[in-house]
Amino acid sequence: TAMAFLYFKKQNCDLVVLETGLGGETDATNVIRNTVCAAFATISVDHLGVIGDTLEEIAQIKSGIIKPGCTVVSARQQENVRQILQKKADDMGCTYTEAEPDRMTVEAEDYKGFTFSYKGYAHMQSQIAGECQRENLATALEVIDSLKKLGYQITEEAVRAGINATRWAGRFTCLSEDPVVIVDGAHNDDGIRAFLDTVEQDGCTEGRRLLFGVAADKDCRHMIQRVITSGLFDRIAFTHMRTARSLSLEELKGLLAAYPEDRFTMYTEADTALRTEVSGRQPGERLYIAGSLYLVGEIKESLDHDQF
Repeated sequence: TAMAFLYFKKQNCDLVVLETGLGGETDATNVIRNTVCAAFATISVDHLGVIGDTLEEIAQIKSGIIKPGCTVVSARQQENVRQILQKKADDMGCTYTEAEPDRMTVEAEDYKGFTFSYKGYAHMQSQIAGECQRENLATALEVIDSLKKLGYQITEEAVRAGINATRWAGRFTCLSEDPVVIVDGAHNDDGIRAFLDTVEQDGCTEGRRLLFGVAADKDCRHMIQRVITSGLFDRIAFTHMRTARSLSLEELKGLLAAYPEDRFTMYTEADTALRTEVSGRQPGERLYIAGSLYLVGEIKESLDHDQF
C-alpha cells in the first residue's frame, strides 16, 4: 500500500481511485485523510466473520472510509445498511447520494454488453454484460456527477469513451465465440444470484451447460443450491481447482447428495473439465463457467495456451 501511494505521488495523479483491500475503517488504505468522494458498492455478507459478524457490523466498518466534508455515493443498499451509511455521512457533514438503477433504460443487450441511458446520459455503450453492471454503472455515473459538482471538468465525451473502453475480465466475459464460452467469477451468494439473472436474460435458445468450481470458505451450499434449482442449465459439471482453498470432491459429493446423481459430472481438474464439456456440447449450446475467480484464471490459462 505504501509503495502504491509513493507511485501515485511520483506520477503526479490528479485523482486516485483507491479501493480498500478488506473492509474500510481498519484497512491499510484508510490512512488517507484527503478523501474527495467515498463510494460504496452493494454491501453484502461476503466477509461475514472476517470484518464483522452481521451485515450491520460490516456496513459500520466499511463506513469508516467516510471522511469529514467529503461527498458520499452509494449503490442501492438494503435499508439497514443505508441507515448506517447515511448516519455516518450526516455525522461527518457529508452529502449522501444513492444510485437509482431503476431509472436506467436498457436499449439493446446481449452477452457482450449493452446500450443504456441513465438520467442525463443518453445511449451509452458498455462492453461489460451482466445485470449487476447496471448497478455499478449507475453508481459510477453518480460519482462522476458528484465530482463535477465539486468543480472537476469531466466532459460527456470523456464519460462515454471511458465506459466504452472499460473491460472487466472475469465478469460475464466471453472468452470464445465458437464455441461460446462465458466466464463469470461469481464467488459468493450475491454474485451467483447476479450471474443467474444475467444468464436468464442473455437470449440463449440453443441450450446451456455450466462448469462450476467453488472455494471451501464460501457459502457453498447455497451457491450450489441456486445453480441447481435455477433450471437454466441442461447439464452441470463440478470441478476441483488447483488452489488449496478449493472445495474438495469429497465435500462436494456431500453437498450434492440431496440431488439425483445422474444430473452431475465431477472432474478432478479444470483443464480436463473444460475440454470434455466443450467437446460434448450440442451445436449452438453455450458453456458457462462460474463459482470462483480461481477457476476463471485456470480456464483462461487453458484457452491462452490452446485455442479450440
